[in-house]
Amino acid sequence: MLQQDIDINSINPARFLQQQFGWTLQRIAEEMEYSDSIVRQWSNGYCNPSQRAKRDAYRVWKENIKLN
Repeated sequence: MLQQDIDINSINPARFLQQQFGWTLQRIAEEMEYSDSIVRQWSNGYCNPSQRAKRDAYRVWKENIKLN
């Protein structure tokens, strides 16, 4: 089920896109045009994503909900 109300400041891009679409971390990295390594770090909580990464995740989400 796709979430409709998004608080962009509170999302973790990797976890958010996995929950919304069931994507692998590799697919998330490809869709967002980020390295697999950084996406894994976000997913594991080793580092926090930047505001830019959060905006990019939101953009990817918006583009892909239109396709589903």
